[in-house]
Amino acid sequence: MLDNSNVNAKGNSAASAVLATVVSHLGGANTSAATVSVTEVKTRWGEVVKRARRKPVAITRNGKPQAVLISAAKYARLMEEMYERIEHEKDVQSILDADPKDAIPYEEIRANLKRRGRL
Repeated sequence: MLDNSNVNAKGNSAASAVLATVVSHLGGANTSAATVSVTEVKTRWGEVVKRARRKPVAITRNGKPQAVLISAAKYARLMEEMYERIEHEKDVQSILDADPKDAIPYEEIRANLKRRGRL
């Protein structure tokens, strides 16, 4: 049977705390992750995947967090968000690196960001 207890309850190690934070972010503030051992994953793969479609599944080995299984849809959303943040960082860095003599008026920057859907 899959254990639905919060990953934080699995131990006080730094890795457990980090994993709990990641799982919380992936599933929402009030979501507890299912926690399964590597052995359970091997024997109950179908059930683990089915559970991961609804919420993150933390996978442990010897009681220590090893991985988190998430749905393909959640993964796609996370990757899209990451790429958007990277592009935003590049935009910000290019503004910071600009020569003051070549400054772009605020209105033009604002219009550009709005056009890109970043404002």
